[in-house]
Amino acid sequence: MSNAGTYWAELSNGCGASRDSILIMQLPLPLVNLGADTTICFNQSVVLSSPSSTGTFLWNDGSSNTTLLANTAGTYSVTVTNVTGCTATDNIVVGAAIGPVFSLGADTVVCGKELLLAPNIQGVQYLWQDNSTDSVYHVTSNGIYSVTVSNSCGSSTDAVKVWVHADECELHIPTGFSPNNDGVNDLFRAISFCSVPKFDLHIYNRWGELVFETTDIQSGWNGIFRNAPQPMDVFAYYASYYNECEGAEKHVAGNVSLIR
Repeated sequence: MSNAGTYWAELSNGCGASRDSILIMQLPLPLVNLGADTTICFNQSVVLSSPSSTGTFLWNDGSSNTTLLANTAGTYSVTVTNVTGCTATDNIVVGAAIGPVFSLGADTVVCGKELLLAPNIQGVQYLWQDNSTDSVYHVTSNGIYSVTVSNSCGSSTDAVKVWVHADECELHIPTGFSPNNDGVNDLFRAISFCSVPKFDLHIYNRWGELVFETTDIQSGWNGIFRNAPQPMDVFAYYASYYNECEGAEKHVAGNVSLIR
């Protein structure tokens, strides 16, 4: 029987009939509802409770309090038994979340027309340096780009410097220098905005003598040869280097004026 009420049965034969009845009462179940599944942030907790305020409680960890403090991810359940001995159970899944963790990467040179910055984090909000809120950002010019990524557990910010142009990996070589120790243009050296894993520079005077050579792009000639400052003149140079954008070794030759 699934419904409350009085039920009877009668048995009869040639000698007569006999009837008996039973009263079935339907007692209410305890009201148990832990709510919808939820998520807590790192180092946070949530108090689990049920609308039922009477009866005995039995949580999944064996405790019998009317509430339970959940501070780790997992599935929690409670069984409530009321005064009539009826029981009901409910459970809830508690997930764990953290603030966004990401990186835009190292400063970089783009050998092409643009770079796509895409932190690729789900369930967050984006705020770029120009107040745009898309999940990706198209970089088409040189600059510093930053984004703040936020969720319910916090926020994180990162920035990256980008050079967009294939010619950034070319060598930039001056046509003159003035080694007078005034702190301005005292060295003749090559400059590149890319890393240069292979580099070789040779400088010659008008008689074909090698006056300077280096394999370090950070190094330069100060105008001294054989421990003597060289006079105003035009010198020839030859440089070879590995161009990361083109993925090939390149060669450059030209003249530089030493100015006194």
